[in-house]
Amino acid sequence: MSSKYKEYSCIIIMTIMHGIFTYRFLGSMPYISLDVFEGASIKAFIMWLVYNTILYIALQKWVALEKIKWKHGVYAIIFGGISTLIKGCIDLGVGKWSAKSEDVIKIAYIVQITTIIFGILLISILFKFIAQRKICFNIKKVKVPLIIIIIILCSYMVVTGRYLCEYYKIIQIYSSKEEVWRLNYYVGGKILDINVWFYVIFYIVFWWFMRRLTQSPEESRGEKK
Repeated sequence: MSSKYKEYSCIIIMTIMHGIFTYRFLGSMPYISLDVFEGASIKAFIMWLVYNTILYIALQKWVALEKIKWKHGVYAIIFGGISTLIKGCIDLGVGKWSAKSEDVIKIAYIVQITTIIFGILLISILFKFIAQRKICFNIKKVKVPLIIIIIILCSYMVVTGRYLCEYYKIIQIYSSKEEVWRLNYYVGGKILDINVWFYVIFYIVFWWFMRRLTQSPEESRGEKK
């Protein structure tokens, strides 16, 4: 089994497990509540800590091509802890805002946007600063993953947009605030469920995209020659 096959297998399996855990045990909310740190929030913190730590180790082993030693494990836990705390701080801001809002649909979108942004930052930092790979844009190399990323984002807007269209049609019929809130809660829950599988696919494809977008210093020197 090639190292690249092992790398992608690890990323795919861990990210799918991340999504399954979020869907099954966190109510489709990959959200860390630092101000109420108990129950689901502790589970979310551990989930992100494990995921971020394993991404670090996978990067060192199969991208940076390092021979994994005990120090890499220590660095991985430190990186996992710091990045998870950053995720918690982002979620804390989202939580402060959502506490003032009763619109579950808006909360679902905000959670998805922050989760996607965090994933982009996490994976970019791993490749650029941890593996110290150089960005080398070559449209032929990144074309396929870039097109898939665009398809993922467009598909997400289409799928969730269908729910929004139905929601705005139905609320014209309802007269009471309670009925509108129940429908909002129902549609918001559906969007949260959809969010999980879209961010899982996005994370996997964005890892592939960064793999194609970046080069090791050795590869860069080889191209110059």
